[in-house]
Amino acid sequence: MLKWQKQGPAYTAPVQLSEGVSASAVVLGPASNPKALALVVAGADGQASIPFAEATDRLSMADLIQIYCMQERCFGNHGFRPPEGLGA
Repeated sequence: MLKWQKQGPAYTAPVQLSEGVSASAVVLGPASNPKALALVVAGADGQASIPFAEATDRLSMADLIQIYCMQERCFGNHGFRPPEGLGA
């Protein structure tokens, strides 16, 4: 289970990519916005953002489902219950 936290308007959670690299999943808005999801990876030159659509094959299926569900809970309109304790 991913451990989510609210950071400003975003929701973030640490994830492990398939190659063992640590990253953060960042949920910023509704699914209708192609820039509303991203992965942030720390590198030698600081942090780099990876478009989520380009990185889905680098995440476990469980993490992928949790990220999409969090996006819907926070920004969607399908009636998912908002996350408790995160100031949604």
